[in-house]
Amino acid sequence: MKKSVVWGLLCLALTFVQINYAQDCADKVEVAKDYMEIVDSLSPEIKEQLRQNILPCISDNNQDALLIEAILILSNNPTEQQERISFATIKRSAESGETIAYKQLATLYKQGIGTQVNLKESKRWYDLAANEGDSFAQYALGYYQMKGLAGEQQDYQAARNSFQSSTYPMANHWSAIMDYFGYGTTADPTKALETLDANGIKNSEILAAFLRAEQGNPEPTISTQELNLINSFDDAIETITFDDINKRFEAKIVELDWKEEKVKRVEDVKFSFSAASSGLAYDIEIAGTILQGNATYGAENTMTLEGVSFPIKRLYKDSDNDNVTYIVKDIKFDLIPIGDITYVVGKINADIVDFKESSPPLFVILKPLPPLPPDVNFHISPNPSKRNTFLYYTLDKAYETYFEIFDFAGLLRYSSPKVMKPEGSQTVYLDSRGLGLRTGIYFVILHTNEHQHQASLIIK
Repeated sequence: MKKSVVWGLLCLALTFVQINYAQDCADKVEVAKDYMEIVDSLSPEIKEQLRQNILPCISDNNQDALLIEAILILSNNPTEQQERISFATIKRSAESGETIAYKQLATLYKQGIGTQVNLKESKRWYDLAANEGDSFAQYALGYYQMKGLAGEQQDYQAARNSFQSSTYPMANHWSAIMDYFGYGTTADPTKALETLDANGIKNSEILAAFLRAEQGNPEPTISTQELNLINSFDDAIETITFDDINKRFEAKIVELDWKEEKVKRVEDVKFSFSAASSGLAYDIEIAGTILQGNATYGAENTMTLEGVSFPIKRLYKDSDNDNVTYIVKDIKFDLIPIGDITYVVGKINADIVDFKESSPPLFVILKPLPPLPPDVNFHISPNPSKRNTFLYYTLDKAYETYFEIFDFAGLLRYSSPKVMKPEGSQTVYLDSRGLGLRTGIYFVILHTNEHQHQASLIIK
């Protein structure tokens, strides 16, 4: 129903409500139903007039009147108890075949009002409402098709068809987004901005300004190798061991569009795992947020993380909020060797808290970093020394070790034999005179496998 027609009906209906109190409940309910399509646009005074007019019908337990009362309550900052009662009323009306309840129930399931979020149930009721010609429901189905939500097959063309069948302004809004970024079509920013400018709603006004400000900024990209790593991800592989991920990594999180055709976001991430009493600890830094906690690594190479949520810039800023919050539920890993490096690629299962829906496809590419050198507490004592001194150090595990001595000019003066040393405290006797070291400053380099540790030595 077009807005101008609705407002005309409202004016007539309100006049009718005010002057004719002799109508029966059927008439009163029908008048009130005309208001339900734009209930959120009504003033508190009109809502109260509507409620007062159907109050006798509510007292008589008229089911349609109870439905209208539930819709009015939900539009007026309800309590949690009111939400649960209103949800039950609307659900009962929808299941009995009351068509105006279909969209209402679908929206409650989508937003988790009075019930748990259930996108599959939401889509089912939007389907029924769309079949009745409801414009909002047609838009909502397009939204689900565009993103592949609620088990809906992801299909840009189907989404565009649904948007075009709807007169709801947000359908034009998302059609413009598809045009701007080239989702399922050739990108046409000029057409998209014209659509947003003509749409006449705040969301489109904010988005148009945002996109114009972003024009000229390069789209995020990843290397061909990184793209190949994502395309090579396979969740049906051999088991990944704890040692494969008990490392430090340099990492990137890559967000794709819903059809996994375009790179939409690339974030550099610091990522490390380590053994903990609970099994595995993580340390992540993303978009300026540091996250630390415990993880459980279980079946099918899936890691479940505790408390990983972070704010991140909106890709489509069409409201006053600059950020949205992602919450990571788990990550499924794959090992992909390239040359002498074995990358760990993870497919992230995440939700966008603000939208109460799953995120677009997210992957993390983890490139292992060399392990940090162990803290061997390398020191020399006595120092300064006239002749005899000792090298002290501690090993966290068995290593092949040796040491080198360089003079102040950087010349190698001595290199010890390589010896396998056990875990624990180590002591090496050093006779400087026996090694031909005269008075001066020297640098002693201790080698433990691939790591080096340096200390200075002064001989008097």
